Amino acid sequence: MTQPQRIARTTRLLVPLSFGGALVVTTLWAALSNPVGGDFVAYALPSANFIRGGVLSLPQLGTQYDLDKYWRFNAPLLGAGPSIPFALFGVSHTTYLGGLLALAATSLTGLLALCRKAIGGASAVWLPAAIGVLLIRSVHSVELVNQRYSILAPLAVGLLFFPTRRERDGGRAAGWKWLLAGVLPLLHPALLPASFVWVLFEFAACLKSWSLPHWGSVALGVGVGCCAWWYLSPPGFRVQFLPHLYSREFVPFSGWDQAASWKYALPSQLTQGLIIAWAVVALPTSWRDSQRVRVLACLAIALLLDASGRMVYLGYYVVGLAPAILAMHRDRGGSRWVAVCLGCLAVANVAVFAKLSTTPPRLPTSEATIEGFVMTHTRDGDRICLGPPFILLASKRRLAGERELPYVVPTALYLRHFDEQQFLHAIRTHCTCYVGDPAIYRAVQRYYKMESAPVFETADFVETVFEGQPILIARAKQ
Repeated sequence: MTQPQRIARTTRLLVPLSFGGALVVTTLWAALSNPVGGDFVAYALPSANFIRGGVLSLPQLGTQYDLDKYWRFNAPLLGAGPSIPFALFGVSHTTYLGGLLALAATSLTGLLALCRKAIGGASAVWLPAAIGVLLIRSVHSVELVNQRYSILAPLAVGLLFFPTRRERDGGRAAGWKWLLAGVLPLLHPALLPASFVWVLFEFAACLKSWSLPHWGSVALGVGVGCCAWWYLSPPGFRVQFLPHLYSREFVPFSGWDQAASWKYALPSQLTQGLIIAWAVVALPTSWRDSQRVRVLACLAIALLLDASGRMVYLGYYVVGLAPAILAMHRDRGGSRWVAVCLGCLAVANVAVFAKLSTTPPRLPTSEATIEGFVMTHTRDGDRICLGPPFILLASKRRLAGERELPYVVPTALYLRHFDEQQFLHAIRTHCTCYVGDPAIYRAVQRYYKMESAPVFETADFVETVFEGQPILIARAKQ
């Protein structure tokens, strides 16, 4: 083998290894740099209560909006998803994070496989292109940093809209796609438009050929029935889901906000813009192809909803539809240059991750460590209100020494008419001390309302540190 051949072979090996390593590092870094967050109230505590108490509930939030019976975001994968790892391996932050990483690995692997099919496995450019798409910061920030099991959402969109060989040859979709279209909103309510668009186009194609698939219709009916049972059953729909939709202030073009200054957001925004522009380029050659038109229609609807302030999860659509958009240009000369651009933007985003991720990765805190800290800083007979990062401990409801855990303080409720004074009055009536994040102590609807009355009107304070995080112990004055 000649020297140039060895160099070429080494390059072919280093490029995929570098990009693959960047994806793994940024994924693990995002998930492990903040393994315990305040949003465990919504994403982990319901399942912990279910495993330890037999009821999928949040009694620690009181009775407003029936939050004691359900939880605030009303999507099953967000609150009930951790029940499986909790049931298999016990309730702990470690098992929650393990479940999250398993779902993240599934989503990333699936999207990589779709991108490989889209560009062609024989070409080496599929990997940097795929990594560029998968490193859009909105997905990482919303899902991995925020510890959400809906990390599967982009893969679900990709699987639904990426045409199989049978569909490209003019055949109808398999039964599993009909089922996926039906259950898609159970992964996240924001995916309802994607489900609607796919079903509408597939029904139109079936009616055109006068061949409605029997098993496909049954599968769709099962999925829609599950969604109706979950979302429309009172009191969740009437007193939680609708008030949440009406009260939260969605911002137009929020799907372009990457939660960073403009120079750090730019690589992700350019990546999104490039994928959307590549979809626009495909318009002239796609209008006769039903499979392509539905992809473009879904993306257009997502963009319109985002522009009108109705859609805050544009990343689900851009990342999920990217493989199908790339597949439209498989034989075009510009595909390689687009892949190269996406790869360069991936490198830029890795640099952004390295710059912004100042907290080093760390293992999740064990339940024994958390319980030991709370026991050390409280007294026998205390009635304790917990804040982050001790939220998950509240599922035990009682600790040794007749300590009770009647309430937790969430980081956000996103309910405009939530009566925080009523909430605080209940805490003050039933609790004698607070242990948790100092910022949450002073803002019970943090992120929606940055300040509120403190948990206790008057209290004695002790400030300390738990695993590098400032902690406040506040004891109400009698």
